[in-house]
Amino acid sequence: MTSPSENLPVLAVPALPSADTLAKLQAVADATLAAVKELVVDSPAQEQGAVEWQTSANAGLKDVEGVREAISKPINGWLREFNARFKPITTTFSEARKEAERKISAHRAKLRAEEERKRQELEAARRLKEEAERNKNAELAEAAEALEAEAQEQVETVVVVPKTAGSSSGMSGSRMEWKQEITDPDAVPREYCVPSDALLRDAVKRGARDIPGCRVFEKEIFSMRNWR
Repeated sequence: MTSPSENLPVLAVPALPSADTLAKLQAVADATLAAVKELVVDSPAQEQGAVEWQTSANAGLKDVEGVREAISKPINGWLREFNARFKPITTTFSEARKEAERKISAHRAKLRAEEERKRQELEAARRLKEEAERNKNAELAEAAEALEAEAQEQVETVVVVPKTAGSSSGMSGSRMEWKQEITDPDAVPREYCVPSDALLRDAVKRGARDIPGCRVFEKEIFSMRNWR
């Protein structure tokens, strides 16, 4: 059997940056942040100074990202290829497990339906007997009592759906949980509906400026370009 890891390229893990290198980068970042916090921007000249610090911070981000990616890119690329080789196998095993669960669940649903049917028949026989006794109908009461006895006997033969099932190779457990499925979106109460930020954002991009329940406003977005 061929191993999924066979013929994978050899992973040459780059050396991690030294603690001294990271400490120096952190010191520059701390100094940059401290300086920016002290800035006062009340004039064109001061704004130009703020832009200098802005570009400096952006350059620092690029430097740090370059150091990080030099190590992470080859590792991530190798890991993506490694995981891709296992994906078809895990997908197939998962589907096999789900198919087994579907068939077990269908079988247990039949058992539960049969149990419920027999219990309903017993309840119906008891109601018929009570009605006959109230109406003093001896013949009907006798027939209902026979039906009740027969239904009770059927209920006692019901196969109880187990919470666990075992085999020679393992055990499977299950429990019943309440779930939900949307069948009519318009009928769902308002308190269970969450506004879609993605849809609202798209509407604003297309020109919507007055959306009930929303504040539509302009926000300055910066784009950076360093000259080095």
